Amino acid sequence: MDDELARLMRAAHFAFVEVGLQTTDVTALATVERRLKLEQFLHGIACLKAHDIEFELQLIYGLPGETTASFRKSLEFAISLDPPKLAVFPLMVLPGTELWRQAGVLGLEYEPTPPYYVKSHATMSRDDIARGWDIVEALQRSGDSRPERLRALASTSLS
Repeated sequence: MDDELARLMRAAHFAFVEVGLQTTDVTALATVERRLKLEQFLHGIACLKAHDIEFELQLIYGLPGETTASFRKSLEFAISLDPPKLAVFPLMVLPGTELWRQAGVLGLEYEPTPPYYVKSHATMSRDDIARGWDIVEALQRSGDSRPERLRALASTSLS
């Protein structure tokens, strides 16, 4: 995302954009073979804001390699960006994906039927995953993604 693309999106009347941050944890990013170019990411967020394009910043809870502490850091980072909306989704280990193929190596335990939600992995227990669900469900129920509300969720759910 750069200024020109954001300007073109605004001119094309884009009403909403989903921004898949997923995580800021370097271990989880490496495990799922993703990269976060932080300066470019921050510039893209600034461009969306400058052109008044509403967006939803999205995190995934339960990525292999992630811990509750590293997720909390990702959540706090996302909150610090003051996104118009923030969503947290539980990890789904979908058949045919690389995570599905590597589940045994990664220690991923997941539901055997759709939607294939993660149950645990080497760095998150079942209890840890359950605490993440508290955040997911609270955000879905309240629809309230104001920074102070999110900070309260993070501090109570991930303690």
